[in-house]
Amino acid sequence: MCAAGFLWSGGRALLSTFAFGGVGGGGGVAALVQAKKEGPPYTVAIDPGHGGIDRGAEYYAVESDVTEQTADALFALLEADENYTPVRTRQNGEGMSVAGRAESADRQGAELFLSIHFNYDETYTAYGFECYPQTPGSEYYDDAMRFASLIAQGMGDQGQRLRGEAGVRYIYYEENGDGTYTKVLREASDTAVYDAQTFGVLEYVHCPAVLAEQCFLTSESDTAAWASAEGCQRAARVYYEAICAYFGTQPLA
Repeated sequence: MCAAGFLWSGGRALLSTFAFGGVGGGGGVAALVQAKKEGPPYTVAIDPGHGGIDRGAEYYAVESDVTEQTADALFALLEADENYTPVRTRQNGEGMSVAGRAESADRQGAELFLSIHFNYDETYTAYGFECYPQTPGSEYYDDAMRFASLIAQGMGDQGQRLRGEAGVRYIYYEENGDGTYTKVLREASDTAVYDAQTFGVLEYVHCPAVLAEQCFLTSESDTAAWASAEGCQRAARVYYEAICAYFGTQPLA
């Protein structure tokens, strides 16, 4: 996945204005957040990563195509369940900024947010699943961590390799002091609070949120298992069951 909200130069991240700007000052985004409901139907925002001219990672598959395919399958599962109202941050084929995705979810009253992505490895050796909740110390951390753990457990139960410590990790963009940022990966056991931001979409959205990296598109076996039509459907089922476990509802058969 191309890190949402950052441009890369020589292994360092350059802060992108579309990711961390354009959301308005003076509580502009907060004013758009719908009041959260108590009890079902729960509103779940599905964010298909990339889109439009941003195709994301490409190797054995195109990331924007398979994020949309997985999002379609998850939307259908949630739509069939009376306990849920699924919403999308964007439509298929549409491009959207990171801030725009968060604003879209907030406008639609999202109570839980899942951003679907696929990974890329320049050595072509990596494979497996990992996901990133909002980071320790943030407003929604506890619930985001619980959701991430449920997703990772479900992926592991389906035979997918879990990277890092049980498939849950944190990403930080640490300032270098010259306008650039270094991407730092930390494991789930490191619950220290750092003065650094994570993925922009997780920073902006006003509900518990997780960014999932479903598999590596540079791994032929990973792609076949988790980015094929059947694999996207299987991953969508894992996400659906994790959402049901999070809210305490019984998944449909």
